[in-house]
Amino acid sequence: MTVALTAAFWALGPSTWEAGADPEWQLTVVEVVATVPLGLATVALLGSQLYTLWAGLPAVVLTAHGVRLRSPFGYQVVPWNALRADCPPRPDPGDRFLHLAVERGLGARRRGLALIPLPWLDIHPWFLADAIRHYAAHPEHRAAIGTPEEHERLRHLLLAGAGAAAA
Repeated sequence: MTVALTAAFWALGPSTWEAGADPEWQLTVVEVVATVPLGLATVALLGSQLYTLWAGLPAVVLTAHGVRLRSPFGYQVVPWNALRADCPPRPDPGDRFLHLAVERGLGARRRGLALIPLPWLDIHPWFLADAIRHYAAHPEHRAAIGTPEEHERLRHLLLAGAGAAAA
């Protein structure tokens, strides 16, 4: 992208030369002015993408205490009792982000933009929404979150419910 934009800016240069002036110094100025900012922007964008991959972002973490959303731009911690009833709903196919409706004053914390792009997650959005709603409604299962047995139990429970709903 940097090379293409630099070439585009450089192509504009010869049309602005002054008659009788030496174009070599003008060419150098155009190259520096166009290449340096574009190169720095490209390096910054690449660095932010590498950091995002290295940090495992975005992430949705379910714990015995609540839901944690981590994105490259911020985070959100929502205790189970702070989630509104029937939240989150199953995302529509066109939905791009996971949204949690939160009751104020119940211990939820947020910093920055905790936007979780659904296409970036390695879990089906409906399964994730159903799991969050299940744990919000069934506090007796929260202590086992993260264990292989609980994962299997939840998977069978939610998949059986999805099959019954589809039928």
